[in-house]
Amino acid sequence: MIDRNSYQQAMTRATAAGRIYIATRTNSETGIVIRTLSQKTDLRPRLDLVRHSPIGFDWGINGSNSGSAQLALALLAHASGDDGLARQNYEVFKHEIISRLPPVRWELSAVQILQMLRFVTGDLEPLAPVETAHRKTAVVHALLPGDNCPIAITTRGTGGSSRQAAARAFLNLVGKKQLRRRRVIQMEVELSILNADQYEDA
Repeated sequence: MIDRNSYQQAMTRATAAGRIYIATRTNSETGIVIRTLSQKTDLRPRLDLVRHSPIGFDWGINGSNSGSAQLALALLAHASGDDGLARQNYEVFKHEIISRLPPVRWELSAVQILQMLRFVTGDLEPLAPVETAHRKTAVVHALLPGDNCPIAITTRGTGGSSRQAAARAFLNLVGKKQLRRRRVIQMEVELSILNADQYEDA
């Protein structure tokens, strides 16, 4: 579980900064660029915190364990601005998020990184109440290829906007035990978004 005060402070900083992390992989190297409205900079590996991989970052299902750990640590430290939070949670973030990232290119915002962290550490209760009149509920229906027949999974997420609700619904989908530590190909997904009161009355 994440300390609520630390998480709230980290989310406030991440929202204000508006950072986007862009990863690319070529035949010769991997790199992570931090983009804001005013500049682009390279992500530091933060070897001063824990020295896993002096030679660089890695990610994805075939990524090296040391490179993925260094990336998880560096991302959490930079996105949250809290080295202690990063050290405490980067291993689970590596296993549950870094190992699932696309192999060649991906983009994540600092806010998305912290939302994913909160999900994979099991801290799913809302941090603050949201007015019902403004809430949206996203419902995801997924069909996962199975050995004999497709496996149906349904998840939902609620938030103050359609985008926030959809993000929470997909994070809940990723956390389902049928998908954990498994490579999935050709999964069918359907997304519906309703006003929260409409969903509750349905």
